[in-house]
Amino acid sequence: MSIKYKIIADIDLINNIDSLKQLLNSSNPNCYSEIAPKHKKFIEKFQKGTNNQVKTQEDIRNEINQIYNADKFMSPQSVEQIKSILREINSLKLLKTGGKSIIPQGECINLFNHINEFLKENNIFILECGEIERFVPDVLGHGNKWVENTFMKYDKIEAEVYHEARNFMKMILNHNSK
Repeated sequence: MSIKYKIIADIDLINNIDSLKQLLNSSNPNCYSEIAPKHKKFIEKFQKGTNNQVKTQEDIRNEINQIYNADKFMSPQSVEQIKSILREINSLKLLKTGGKSIIPQGECINLFNHINEFLKENNIFILECGEIERFVPDVLGHGNKWVENTFMKYDKIEAEVYHEARNFMKMILNHNSK
């Protein structure tokens, strides 16, 4: 049975060797081996090129202390802010919020572009903006909550705010892959 599929994934799929390997090999055994050397080199170059953007423990502590000191009681918003600070600790997490624009110039971006094209050929489309929530960053939330909040705020699919998302979907639908 032949099923046509297209997968949309957050950009941080490429920062996890095991997840990417499993996904690629699930439809085509040993598919990952075709991209493995470039993928491993990308991760190495990315980490080296973005280490100066990673927050120090002191920076993290200061940000969290500001939240603690702002109010007498811990609000749900404060908890979410602290979670957000802790989520963005390493350089690979920067991909999620910064997307392709955070990737160091030169060889690192060239490796990324090669990996991205390989993924497209294998029906995997990564969100170059980082994650789906970056299409409409002025709406708070994540996952289903973000989707709900976005459609509540912008109920017309023709709205300009959806321009990038529409272009991304058109690219996927028009892409001829294996």
